[in-house]
Amino acid sequence: MTNDFDDEGSGSLSVQTMRVDRGENGLIMIILIWVLAALALIAGSVAKTVRVEVLASRNHTEAAQAYFAAKSGTYGAIYRILKERYQPPPASNQEVYEPTDVDRGEVRFQLETGTCRVEIQDESGKLNLNFAPDPMLRALLQNVGLDAQTADTIADSILDWRDQDNLHRLQGAEEDYYQSLPTPYHCKNGWFDSVEELLLVRGVTPETFYGRRVKDEEGTIKKYPGLADYLTVYSRIHLININYAEPPVLLSIPGLDPATVEALYRRRQERPFRTLVDIVQAIPTTVATNSLPFMTTQSSNVYTLRAVGESRNAGVKRVVRAVFTLDPRLRMQYRILYWNENLIL
Repeated sequence: MTNDFDDEGSGSLSVQTMRVDRGENGLIMIILIWVLAALALIAGSVAKTVRVEVLASRNHTEAAQAYFAAKSGTYGAIYRILKERYQPPPASNQEVYEPTDVDRGEVRFQLETGTCRVEIQDESGKLNLNFAPDPMLRALLQNVGLDAQTADTIADSILDWRDQDNLHRLQGAEEDYYQSLPTPYHCKNGWFDSVEELLLVRGVTPETFYGRRVKDEEGTIKKYPGLADYLTVYSRIHLININYAEPPVLLSIPGLDPATVEALYRRRQERPFRTLVDIVQAIPTTVATNSLPFMTTQSSNVYTLRAVGESRNAGVKRVVRAVFTLDPRLRMQYRILYWNENLIL
């Protein structure tokens, strides 16, 4: 009896022990699974963080390469302009003169870490904000695609901004308008110190100033330039340089129609105009009579450079915009008037 009882008791105890062992093993397995899952999450998070940091570091490197390519291209273009302007071509016969990349308005540089394309604009090819006659200013505003009412508003407001009185024109704005804005400021009643100051003038939006991108029906993105590309405060002459003016500026010159502008634009790409006589020979006499008083072939010696630097591997781009003037009195023979490296392509 006793042995039977003992055997039965020990058998029951073994079953209970096995059940306990299995329970503990199951709990341990669950804990291990959770630990492994946690470690997997941690490992994935660390890997993602490392990957993000690597990509960020690479993007930073590519952006730095693009920036220094743009900066190098800017100074490279300055050197090219200095060399050509202070060492003019020896040939006196204009027919054999071969225009350079500087004459055509664009130079390119191939660097070890990327490339750079620099657009060159002589400021004499733009309308001066402080001196532009009213009719030419209105014509330019419409030539860049603004409707007549918007063009009149901006033109009158520009004239009110730069004059010294407080009497506003029909569509213009003076102190009372600018003081009524949510963030009020004063009407300058004086000359523009920079083209960017135009953003303070009534009617001028960032799209109007910087340009806009529009997607057509086929999905192609087209860029429409803004007023910043056609206006200046740096030009020392009041005439329009026929060799550097873009079509919207040329069309603002009294007497020039689209067909004549197109012919002049094609001719100067082949061979820049050297004198006013060249212009007279290239356009009809009746048009020349009306237009010549507004034209020149003389450079202002002030240039705008728009350098687009691109890294070699990833194709990251950075833009630098600079305005400089030639000045032989200085040791470097030039002076930077404006520098902006925060432009969006």
